[in-house]
Amino acid sequence: MKLDQSLLGGYGPRKFRVLEQWADDLSVWKAEHTSMIIYGLVQKKRTTGRMIGFIVFMIYEHPGGKGALALVPYVDLSELHPDFQGQGLGRRLYKSAANDLLKDYSCVRSDSIRSPAAEGVWKSICRANPKKTLWHRSQPYQDDSYFEVRGPGPIRRRPVRVRGHRRKR
Repeated sequence: MKLDQSLLGGYGPRKFRVLEQWADDLSVWKAEHTSMIIYGLVQKKRTTGRMIGFIVFMIYEHPGGKGALALVPYVDLSELHPDFQGQGLGRRLYKSAANDLLKDYSCVRSDSIRSPAAEGVWKSICRANPKKTLWHRSQPYQDDSYFEVRGPGPIRRRPVRVRGHRRKR
């Protein structure tokens, strides 16, 4: 399956700027529009890059405290190539994007309609960061529940607990 880059409005990897380098062949790229921020996961092969996943955030005005309007990024669209699913790359891309957005915005929200894979990513982020995340449940007969990550500061991986570990002699 070829990733449909036309969904990105003509933005290919050449118009993105590098945000993070994960390994020798994987990097996170970022492009900004007036009301849209796109994060792409690019696999570099020799001299050409191939986009294997992306997340599109739309920036909306949302009522904030004291009647003011706050700008809030919502996930609008996300996709990861099937050959790369199940390896934790989507989760890492979501966390990298959320950490970058939390530098400029007070919170980041999921869409109200999520795939099972995206639902799992958001639930794992909530489990690992219970003090920074919220799940807004919808009212009965409405389907508008969403996840929210609040700043300041980055979201982290779930802590690993090692019990009874002894160094071998």
